[in-house]
Amino acid sequence: MDSQILLEVLRSAGGVLGTINTKNEQAVPIVFSNPDVQWATSYNLPRLGMGAFRLCIENLYKDATGHELQDLVQLGKPQPSTYEYATRILQEWRRDMGGGKDAPENLTMYMIGDSPDSDIRGAHVALWKSVLVKTGVWREEGNSPQYPADHVADNVLGAIKWILQTETSNVS
Repeated sequence: MDSQILLEVLRSAGGVLGTINTKNEQAVPIVFSNPDVQWATSYNLPRLGMGAFRLCIENLYKDATGHELQDLVQLGKPQPSTYEYATRILQEWRRDMGGGKDAPENLTMYMIGDSPDSDIRGAHVALWKSVLVKTGVWREEGNSPQYPADHVADNVLGAIKWILQTETSNVS
């Protein structure tokens, strides 16, 4: 049902349901969040995510119109805008809190995540440090050769301990 309605809106006249765009052009822009094709839940197998839905919509639209989606925005990890926004918010927070001796622009940012393809890849793009955790969508293949994490930890607590140890040893 979601795919049907979205396809009808994309092919509509000005985004009005129940109409058809006679020029066979994309009627409205579309924004997708989180490009992950799979994500983890309490179920023992990974579940399909928004990235899978995006792939379906792109293929349905192309099949129905013969055209690629043109006005498509992808947000979420690993998109640089996600990390740029997080960096800006953290820097503002640091300034508002009174700072400390380091300027907010000189702080080391860390990403803790379970997906080399989104979390760790995004950290690479943003020039953040990264910790891959063995939870969620973690696979036994471990650290990705394409997007290697700076550290691999058993869980978030292990990641935080490593970060604190790393940051403490950098203080002189």
